[in-house]
Amino acid sequence: MNAYFLWLGSPLPFVARLSVMSALHHGFDVTLFTDRPQKLDERIKQVAYTDILSEISLADVRQSGKPCYAGFSDLFRYKLLKENTGWWFDCDTVILKNVDQFSMLVIDKDVAVGFESENGLNGAVLYCNSSNDAQRLYRDAIKLAENDFPWGAIGPDLITKHYLQNDQSNILKVEKNIFYPLSYREFDKAYRKEQLGHLTEQVEDSFCLTLWSSFLRQSGLAYMAPPTGSFLHQLSSELCVSFENTDDSCVDQQMRLWKASRDMQNKRVLFKRLLSIG
Repeated sequence: MNAYFLWLGSPLPFVARLSVMSALHHGFDVTLFTDRPQKLDERIKQVAYTDILSEISLADVRQSGKPCYAGFSDLFRYKLLKENTGWWFDCDTVILKNVDQFSMLVIDKDVAVGFESENGLNGAVLYCNSSNDAQRLYRDAIKLAENDFPWGAIGPDLITKHYLQNDQSNILKVEKNIFYPLSYREFDKAYRKEQLGHLTEQVEDSFCLTLWSSFLRQSGLAYMAPPTGSFLHQLSSELCVSFENTDDSCVDQQMRLWKASRDMQNKRVLFKRLLSIG
Protein backbone atom coordinates (compact mmCIF):
# COMPACT_ATOMS: atom_id res chain seq x y z
CA MET A 1 0.00 0.00 0.00
CA ASN A 2 1.26 3.46 -0.92
CA ALA A 3 2.05 6.31 1.46
CA TYR A 4 2.56 9.78 0.00
CA PHE A 5 4.30 12.83 1.48
CA LEU A 6 5.19 16.31 0.19
CA TRP A 7 8.07 18.52 1.32
CA LEU A 8 9.32 21.70 -0.38
CA GLY A 9 11.78 24.47 0.31
CA SER A 10 14.46 22.89 2.49
CA PRO A 11 16.10 19.65 3.61
CA LEU A 12 13.72 17.53 5.68
CA PRO A 13 13.63 18.73 9.30
CA PHE A 14 13.49 16.31 12.22
CA VAL A 15 9.70 15.85 12.50
CA ALA A 16 9.23 15.45 8.73
CA ARG A 17 12.03 12.88 8.58
CA LEU A 18 10.46 11.03 11.50
CA SER A 19 7.08 10.97 9.71
CA VAL A 20 8.45 9.62 6.44
CA MET A 21 10.58 7.00 8.18
CA SER A 22 7.65 5.85 10.32
CA ALA A 23 5.70 4.95 7.18
CA LEU A 24 8.63 2.96 5.82
CA HIS A 25 9.12 1.25 9.20
CA HIS A 26 5.49 0.11 9.22
CA GLY A 27 5.61 -1.47 5.78
CA PHE A 28 4.27 1.17 3.39
CA ASP A 29 5.65 1.79 -0.08
CA VAL A 30 6.72 5.38 0.53
CA THR A 31 6.94 8.19 -2.00
CA LEU A 32 8.19 11.64 -1.08
CA PHE A 33 7.36 14.42 -3.52
CA THR A 34 9.91 17.18 -3.24
CA ASP A 35 11.80 19.94 -5.02
CA ARG A 36 15.30 18.70 -4.15
CA PRO A 37 17.11 15.43 -3.37
CA GLN A 38 16.72 14.45 0.27
CA LYS A 39 19.09 12.29 2.28
CA LEU A 40 16.83 9.35 3.02
CA ASP A 41 16.73 5.58 3.06
CA GLU A 42 17.12 4.37 -0.54
CA ARG A 43 13.85 2.41 -0.22
CA ILE A 44 11.96 5.71 -0.18
CA LYS A 45 11.07 6.85 -3.68
CA GLN A 46 11.73 10.53 -4.32
CA VAL A 47 9.76 12.22 -7.11
CA ALA A 48 9.67 15.81 -8.36
CA TYR A 49 6.45 17.40 -7.10
CA THR A 50 5.92 18.95 -10.55
CA ASP A 51 5.23 15.47 -11.91
CA ILE A 52 1.88 15.78 -10.15
CA LEU A 53 1.15 19.50 -10.02
CA SER A 54 2.98 21.76 -12.46
CA GLU A 55 0.20 24.06 -13.67
CA ILE A 56 0.00 25.85 -10.31
CA SER A 57 2.92 27.21 -8.28
CA LEU A 58 3.19 27.93 -4.59
CA ALA A 59 3.14 31.65 -5.40
CA ASP A 60 -0.28 31.23 -7.05
CA VAL A 61 -1.93 29.96 -3.85
CA ARG A 62 -2.36 32.91 -1.50
CA GLN A 63 -3.77 33.48 1.94
CA SER A 64 -3.98 37.02 3.31
CA GLY A 65 -1.96 38.15 0.32
CA LYS A 66 0.96 35.78 0.96
CA PRO A 67 1.90 32.43 -0.63
CA CYS A 68 0.31 29.64 1.39
CA TYR A 69 2.18 26.32 1.60
CA ALA A 70 -0.72 24.63 3.43
CA GLY A 71 -3.12 25.61 0.65
CA PHE A 72 -0.74 24.41 -2.04
CA SER A 73 -0.36 21.14 -0.17
CA ASP A 74 -4.15 20.75 -0.11
CA LEU A 75 -4.36 21.18 -3.88
CA PHE A 76 -1.45 18.81 -4.36
CA ARG A 77 -2.97 15.96 -2.33
CA TYR A 78 -6.32 16.18 -4.14
CA LYS A 79 -4.61 16.13 -7.53
CA LEU A 80 -2.35 13.27 -6.43
CA LEU A 81 -5.23 11.14 -5.11
CA LYS A 82 -7.24 11.88 -8.23
CA GLU A 83 -4.60 9.97 -10.16
CA ASN A 84 -3.18 7.53 -7.57
CA THR A 85 -4.61 5.25 -4.90
CA GLY A 86 -3.13 5.33 -1.43
CA TRP A 87 -2.71 7.18 1.85
CA TRP A 88 -1.75 10.83 2.08
CA PHE A 89 0.11 11.90 5.23
CA ASP A 90 1.21 15.39 6.18
CA CYS A 91 4.88 15.61 7.15
CA ASP A 92 3.99 16.15 10.80
CA THR A 93 2.16 12.82 11.07
CA VAL A 94 3.86 9.83 12.64
CA ILE A 95 2.48 6.42 11.66
CA LEU A 96 1.96 4.08 14.62
CA LYS A 97 0.34 0.96 13.10
CA ASN A 98 1.41 -1.60 10.53
CA VAL A 99 0.36 -1.22 6.89
CA ASP A 100 -1.79 -4.36 7.18
CA GLN A 101 -3.94 -2.65 9.80
CA PHE A 102 -4.37 0.37 7.52
CA SER A 103 -5.39 -2.01 4.72
CA MET A 104 -7.99 -3.69 6.91
CA LEU A 105 -9.35 -0.30 7.95
CA VAL A 106 -10.30 0.51 4.34
CA ILE A 107 -10.89 -2.97 3.01
CA ASP A 108 -14.30 -2.05 1.54
CA LYS A 109 -13.95 1.76 1.50
CA ASP A 110 -13.18 4.29 -1.22
CA VAL A 111 -12.38 7.11 1.21
CA ALA A 112 -11.08 7.30 4.78
CA VAL A 113 -10.91 10.57 6.71
CA GLY A 114 -10.72 11.39 10.42
CA PHE A 115 -12.41 13.69 12.89
CA GLU A 116 -10.10 16.37 14.28
CA SER A 117 -12.80 17.65 16.64
CA GLU A 118 -16.41 16.85 17.43
CA ASN A 119 -17.71 18.56 14.30
CA GLY A 120 -14.63 18.93 12.14
CA LEU A 121 -12.76 16.60 9.78
CA ASN A 122 -9.15 17.00 8.70
CA GLY A 123 -7.24 15.95 5.59
CA ALA A 124 -3.77 15.57 7.13
CA VAL A 125 -4.44 11.83 6.88
CA LEU A 126 -6.52 10.93 3.86
CA TYR A 127 -7.13 7.70 1.96
CA CYS A 128 -8.73 7.64 -1.46
CA ASN A 129 -9.10 5.09 -4.23
CA SER A 130 -11.89 6.94 -6.00
CA SER A 131 -10.74 9.26 -8.77
CA ASN A 132 -14.22 10.79 -8.99
CA ASP A 133 -14.25 11.72 -5.32
CA ALA A 134 -10.79 13.26 -5.39
CA GLN A 135 -11.71 15.05 -8.62
CA ARG A 136 -14.59 16.78 -6.84
CA LEU A 137 -12.30 17.91 -4.04
CA TYR A 138 -9.71 19.19 -6.50
CA ARG A 139 -12.32 20.99 -8.61
CA ASP A 140 -13.82 22.80 -5.62
CA ALA A 141 -10.41 23.62 -4.15
CA ILE A 142 -9.17 25.10 -7.43
CA LYS A 143 -12.23 27.30 -7.62
CA LEU A 144 -11.72 28.59 -4.06
CA ALA A 145 -7.99 29.12 -4.65
CA GLU A 146 -8.62 31.48 -7.56
CA ASN A 147 -8.96 34.26 -4.98
CA ASP A 148 -7.35 35.05 -1.64
CA PHE A 149 -8.89 32.59 0.85
CA PRO A 150 -9.02 32.25 4.65
CA TRP A 151 -7.02 29.63 6.56
CA GLY A 152 -8.41 26.11 6.16
CA ALA A 153 -10.89 27.00 3.40
CA ILE A 154 -9.49 24.46 0.93
CA GLY A 155 -8.25 22.10 3.64
CA PRO A 156 -10.21 21.04 6.75
CA ASP A 157 -13.21 23.25 5.92
CA LEU A 158 -13.59 21.75 2.44
CA ILE A 159 -13.00 18.19 3.69
CA THR A 160 -15.66 18.71 6.38
CA LYS A 161 -18.12 20.17 3.88
CA HIS A 162 -17.65 17.20 1.54
CA TYR A 163 -17.83 14.37 4.06
CA LEU A 164 -19.46 15.38 7.37
CA GLN A 165 -23.05 14.87 6.20
CA ASN A 166 -22.17 12.23 3.62
CA ASP A 167 -23.32 8.84 4.95
CA GLN A 168 -22.42 6.70 1.95
CA SER A 169 -21.19 3.28 3.05
CA ASN A 170 -17.99 3.58 0.99
CA ILE A 171 -16.79 6.57 3.05
CA LEU A 172 -15.12 5.87 6.40
CA LYS A 173 -15.05 8.66 8.98
CA VAL A 174 -13.01 7.57 11.99
CA GLU A 175 -13.22 8.98 15.49
CA LYS A 176 -10.70 11.53 16.68
CA ASN A 177 -8.36 9.19 18.57
CA ILE A 178 -7.59 7.13 15.44
CA PHE A 179 -5.71 9.83 13.46
CA TYR A 180 -5.65 12.85 15.81
CA PRO A 181 -5.27 11.63 19.40
CA LEU A 182 -3.57 14.90 20.40
CA SER A 183 -5.42 18.16 19.93
CA TYR A 184 -3.48 21.21 18.75
CA ARG A 185 -3.65 22.49 22.34
CA GLU A 186 -1.58 19.49 23.48
CA PHE A 187 1.12 19.64 20.82
CA ASP A 188 3.98 19.92 23.32
CA LYS A 189 3.13 16.65 25.11
CA ALA A 190 5.28 14.62 22.73
CA TYR A 191 8.32 16.65 23.88
CA ARG A 192 7.73 16.27 27.61
CA LYS A 193 9.28 13.26 29.35
CA GLU A 194 6.75 13.39 32.21
CA GLN A 195 4.02 12.77 29.59
CA LEU A 196 5.59 9.59 28.18
CA GLY A 197 3.44 7.11 30.09
CA HIS A 198 0.22 9.06 29.61
CA LEU A 199 0.80 9.67 25.91
CA THR A 200 1.79 6.05 25.28
CA GLU A 201 -1.53 5.00 26.79
CA GLN A 202 -3.40 7.75 24.94
CA VAL A 203 -2.23 6.53 21.50
CA GLU A 204 -2.57 2.81 22.20
CA ASP A 205 -5.41 2.44 19.67
CA SER A 206 -4.28 5.26 17.36
CA PHE A 207 -3.10 4.66 13.80
CA CYS A 208 -1.28 8.02 13.60
CA LEU A 209 -0.09 10.87 15.76
CA THR A 210 -0.34 14.33 14.22
CA LEU A 211 2.13 16.76 15.82
CA TRP A 212 0.63 20.06 14.58
CA SER A 213 3.71 21.48 12.86
CA SER A 214 2.38 25.04 12.67
CA PHE A 215 2.32 25.18 16.47
CA LEU A 216 5.69 23.45 16.69
CA ARG A 217 7.14 26.19 14.46
CA GLN A 218 5.41 29.05 16.27
CA SER A 219 6.57 27.80 19.66
CA GLY A 220 10.12 27.02 18.50
CA LEU A 221 9.89 23.33 19.42
CA ALA A 222 10.21 22.38 15.76
CA TYR A 223 13.84 23.48 15.91
CA MET A 224 14.65 21.50 19.06
CA ALA A 225 15.43 17.80 19.37
CA PRO A 226 13.17 15.87 21.75
CA PRO A 227 14.43 15.51 25.34
CA THR A 228 15.65 12.11 26.53
CA GLY A 229 12.72 10.14 27.90
CA SER A 230 10.07 11.92 25.86
CA PHE A 231 7.65 10.15 23.50
CA LEU A 232 9.37 11.60 20.42
CA HIS A 233 12.79 10.63 21.76
CA GLN A 234 11.59 7.05 22.10
CA LEU A 235 10.11 7.03 18.59
CA SER A 236 13.29 8.51 17.15
CA SER A 237 15.36 5.75 18.69
CA GLU A 238 13.03 3.04 17.36
CA LEU A 239 13.10 4.49 13.83
CA CYS A 240 16.85 5.25 13.87
CA VAL A 241 16.24 8.94 13.13
CA SER A 242 19.23 10.89 14.41
CA PHE A 243 18.80 13.68 16.94
CA GLU A 244 20.67 15.61 19.57
CA ASN A 245 19.37 15.41 23.12
CA THR A 246 17.65 18.45 24.55
CA ASP A 247 17.22 19.04 28.25
CA ASP A 248 13.60 19.03 29.42
CA SER A 249 14.08 22.44 31.02
CA CYS A 250 14.70 23.89 27.54
CA VAL A 251 11.23 22.78 26.47
CA ASP A 252 9.70 24.41 29.55
CA GLN A 253 11.59 27.63 28.89
CA GLN A 254 10.65 27.70 25.21
CA MET A 255 6.96 27.14 25.99
CA ARG A 256 6.98 29.91 28.63
CA LEU A 257 8.55 32.36 26.16
CA TRP A 258 6.06 31.44 23.44
CA LYS A 259 3.02 31.72 25.71
CA ALA A 260 4.25 35.08 27.04
CA SER A 261 4.68 36.31 23.46
CA ARG A 262 1.16 35.15 22.54
CA ASP A 263 -0.32 36.80 25.62
CA MET A 264 1.40 40.07 24.73
CA GLN A 265 0.15 39.88 21.15
CA ASN A 266 -3.41 39.20 22.33
CA LYS A 267 -3.23 42.19 24.68
CA ARG A 268 -2.10 44.42 21.81
CA VAL A 269 -5.01 43.27 19.65
CA LEU A 270 -7.46 43.89 22.52
CA PHE A 271 -5.96 47.34 23.18
CA LYS A 272 -6.36 48.32 19.51
CA ARG A 273 -9.99 47.18 19.54
CA LEU A 274 -10.70 49.21 22.67
CA LEU A 275 -9.13 52.27 21.07
CA SER A 276 -11.26 51.86 17.95
CA ILE A 277 -14.41 51.54 20.08
CA GLY A 278 -13.47 54.64 22.07
